[in-house]
Amino acid sequence: MNHEHPLQTLSFNWVVYPVSEISQWLNDQNPVVDFFVFDLYFPACQVSEVWPIKLCSFAFSKASGCCNPDNPDLLPSYESNTLVVNGPLQLSANQVQAQLLRELLIDPKGSFENLLFIPYLDLSQRVYYTIYGIKQTPTGMVLSDGSVDTNPSPPATA
Repeated sequence: MNHEHPLQTLSFNWVVYPVSEISQWLNDQNPVVDFFVFDLYFPACQVSEVWPIKLCSFAFSKASGCCNPDNPDLLPSYESNTLVVNGPLQLSANQVQAQLLRELLIDPKGSFENLLFIPYLDLSQRVYYTIYGIKQTPTGMVLSDGSVDTNPSPPATA
């Protein structure tokens, strides 16, 4: 007897990086942060829940390596938006240059409260994220004009 089993899915949450947190890494400091690595983070959850995948952030300096190896920034979920997919998938860390995030935060629409990370799949079935600056206004959410895509690793390079 052949029993069909549904494929297991993973739920990649939209996440936010509060500007108040990332600013500590983007300000000129010693060592200067050159790039960020965003690794997958699986929080504790109930058995009945969808398997939520979030991100944690590591700041890197070319001069001294990882600035927060034992204490990554955990990026909280943004509302209930998710990308739900099933395998096969390549699960890997993602990288982005710090200068690209600095430039994203300089926007004619004013200062942003968060960086919003929206997950997508590339043609090789790797998860990557498009990053926008966002802020809440009385009329709703305002998105930055520009965006930055993370680079799955490999083949990402610093």
